[in-house]
Amino acid sequence: MFQDGPHLLAALLCEAVLEEKDGKKSAIRIMDRVTLMLSATTQGDGPLPALPHLTITPTLLLRLKKGKGPDRFTLRIELVSEGGIQKGPSHSQTVMLEGGPDRGYDLVLSMRLEFDQEGLYWINVYLDQYLLTRVPLRIVFLIQRTMVPTPDEPKRPIH
Repeated sequence: MFQDGPHLLAALLCEAVLEEKDGKKSAIRIMDRVTLMLSATTQGDGPLPALPHLTITPTLLLRLKKGKGPDRFTLRIELVSEGGIQKGPSHSQTVMLEGGPDRGYDLVLSMRLEFDQEGLYWINVYLDQYLLTRVPLRIVFLIQRTMVPTPDEPKRPIH
């Protein structure tokens, strides 16, 4: 579909994108995995409390080169779960690629993503109706569990 362009040079999540005075960009702290450390206290081996919502604010960097492709297209970005269920609203905008085949377009998009369960998520990037690429993001909740005895359970001495 995109053999003539536009061509994808980069698609990644990071904490920030810095742009120098000469227009060159640097992706800072590239990420594809976010780990949230949690502490939970339970009575005995009872159930864990509900997991909190995790909100992260990564930046998506997309870099495209025109090639011999069209000058104008619709760029759409959506977050989906591993099962293909869309999470939250999608982002859509019209993009113009003007000039020669080596001319490009950079999208630097600050995102606010919310998760209530761990797993693998995908940021799908579409040009018009065609899937251009998918950027993975794994969410991991690590739980450190402290068990306290139930009121009717005798306390055992520690040896």
